[in-house]
Amino acid sequence: MNNLEDYIINNDATLLQAMDIINSNKAKIALIVNNDGRLLGTITDGDIRRAILKRKDLQTLAKEIMNKDFFATGIDKDYKNIQKIIVEKGISYVPVLDNNDKLVDLLSFNNIKEKKSSEVSVIIMAGGKGTRLKPYTDNCPKPMIKVCGKPMLELILEKCIASGFSKFYFSVNYLKEQIISYFGDGKVWDVDIKYLIEDKPLGTAGSLSLFKEFNEEPILVINGDVLTTFDFNKMLDFHLKNNLDATLAVREEYLKFPYGVVEIDGIKLKSFQEKPILKKLVNAGVYVLSKKLFSYIKNNTFSDMPDLLSYAKLNNGSVGVFPLHEYWIDIGRPETLEKAHKEWDELNNV
Repeated sequence: MNNLEDYIINNDATLLQAMDIINSNKAKIALIVNNDGRLLGTITDGDIRRAILKRKDLQTLAKEIMNKDFFATGIDKDYKNIQKIIVEKGISYVPVLDNNDKLVDLLSFNNIKEKKSSEVSVIIMAGGKGTRLKPYTDNCPKPMIKVCGKPMLELILEKCIASGFSKFYFSVNYLKEQIISYFGDGKVWDVDIKYLIEDKPLGTAGSLSLFKEFNEEPILVINGDVLTTFDFNKMLDFHLKNNLDATLAVREEYLKFPYGVVEIDGIKLKSFQEKPILKKLVNAGVYVLSKKLFSYIKNNTFSDMPDLLSYAKLNNGSVGVFPLHEYWIDIGRPETLEKAHKEWDELNNV
């Protein structure tokens, strides 16, 4: 593989630096080497997500979460035998080491993995009024607001198509004619687009009651105002491997208090923190839902996704959390719309 340096970090690199490497290369892997070039461990996309769930700080040393028990091969190994092993292990890239364990190459077996996303239906929630984006939404549905010359909804559609999806359902209500007129049946994009038409606003979960065309695959649901670079197939794999009823994508948000925070014990000072930073996981507006979840939704009744997931939990449903570390932005306010204009084109033309 060319440009091996695009995959390498030193053993004193931070988790943040590992994330940058993983997000910028095709293999989505970071290879940690010492000063002599000897491979010490690997960090994959999954390792990063597990670290986020464990609330690891981004300045944590990457070697603290690296996988030391990685699979590698030597220069003179039989690649056909390697191919058989990696199919069994479900991996796509294999480091190549010399006799001194120094990294010399990274083999790609990506063509072995077969995408199943073409069997999965994608529902994109495009029915909201976008009141926080007024006056942009006075005469334009929020998903049709342009970012880098294209409607947000088209950017989401293109991202899904690039990941192998081809069956789409747009949930529409406010100024729905503009969306239906622009996208039609999807033939321009060589995909199939159908519409879940709300006679009244039903919320991010209520409109799902209009979906009836189930197969054995889970359903991918995406908010129509979210732009992200993460691969939806990874979330689908996570959902299926963990046998979940629902999976919620989350991301870390950092909130800085503008004041010193005081905790008390009665009338006495317990602790004092000067302008602390609060780190929380927040809803990223992307979901994977199994058919079971749809049975909880009442017809023609307003409900939002937190209501549905909470109800599933109360009924012993298995609801998983999938942390994402890739680029993500919720275009719900004028300032985030302006931010998206500056960032999205650059991200997709690296």
